[in-house]
Amino acid sequence: MKFKYLLYLLISLTLVNCSKDDGPLILPINPDIGTVGELSSENKILTFSITSNNITFNGVINHTNKTITLDTNSLESSTSISPQITISPNASISPSISASQNFNNDVTYTVTAENGDIATYIVTTNNTPISSEKKILSFQFDIGGNIIDGVIDHTNLVIELDTWGDITNITPIVTVSDYATISPDTNVGYDFTAPKAFTVTAQDGSSNNYAVYVHKPKILQVDGGKYYAKAIVEVKTEYIDLTIPNSKMILDNGSNSYDLVYSNYSPYNIGYISYANFSLYLTNNIITATNYKLKYVVDNQVRAESDFFVDIIGGSVPTITSANQSLYNYGNTLILTGTNLLAGLRVYAQNGSVYQYSTSNVTVNSAGTVLTFPMNINQAMFPSYSANSTYSTPVVIYSSGRKGEGINLDFY
Repeated sequence: MKFKYLLYLLISLTLVNCSKDDGPLILPINPDIGTVGELSSENKILTFSITSNNITFNGVINHTNKTITLDTNSLESSTSISPQITISPNASISPSISASQNFNNDVTYTVTAENGDIATYIVTTNNTPISSEKKILSFQFDIGGNIIDGVIDHTNLVIELDTWGDITNITPIVTVSDYATISPDTNVGYDFTAPKAFTVTAQDGSSNNYAVYVHKPKILQVDGGKYYAKAIVEVKTEYIDLTIPNSKMILDNGSNSYDLVYSNYSPYNIGYISYANFSLYLTNNIITATNYKLKYVVDNQVRAESDFFVDIIGGSVPTITSANQSLYNYGNTLILTGTNLLAGLRVYAQNGSVYQYSTSNVTVNSAGTVLTFPMNINQAMFPSYSANSTYSTPVVIYSSGRKGEGINLDFY
């Protein structure tokens, strides 16, 4: 600064000497006289931004601390970026504005004013990395205004829902991790009667495949379809739980309805599907009809019904009163007594086979009170054939494709 004042004094004296014949030179009083001819000392970064993955992030500049902070995301995918920078007029910056940088790390910029004064800025990014999250966070059905929440197993990537309603065209309500996408499109309806797969893809490209299982009660099948009253119907079901309070099986055709007693309830799972087998006893008071359906009822509401009809004959049905022995082996003769007996039998053997015999092997007297069956036809239906112990074996009246009452006998 002393040099500048001396320079001004010298110029002033020269002007005075050159103008002494013209009278005194009067210089104007200027409060900014000290800046005449001064070089700029401005050395600021005025704006700073970077663009990554088509998103522009603007820096917050602190001129006191000489820091520039940017809140970014997914920056790790871009390790060479040319920033957008403006600086003070007549200043220069190093490294060059056009130079690419890796802003995953702190980057230092030096701004030099016109007069040589230096300012050093440190650029820091607070980066949210590319997300690897790929979860289904919630999965719901809206069935008639009733919201059903899926139970999500993120370890095994399985979603399970329980419902009674129609699931042939359901648009699920789904949320997934931030930045993730899901396919197929969850804004359209799907048939969930079979397991449905959904893929969730994270921002980083990794993915999870979820399987959706809907637990809807179903009556799958029975052992036949034609019965006499007093018969036992063997039933296979899916997601039917008869241990639930106020649950039952009924036989109904719109005109007549009967509560049925069940036995031998045996639930089991295959994968994520729950099955149950059980027996239903057809009471003697059932009225003859060909259009009965089996129904699963909980709290007096039908939750499932068979998609097939059950044909039942009631009244004057085959009835077994007794058998001639307590234990039977190959070569013995089985004699059953009762009423309305028919010349046909099924034997449910210990080896898992069902042996069926008709009038060529079974005879009944004209009164229908005595049935005779010589047991010298098939040794394989006896446990002793494969060295097994005594086995309680169901023997059932079976005639013209119709199942009737049975009796359990010991075979050995």
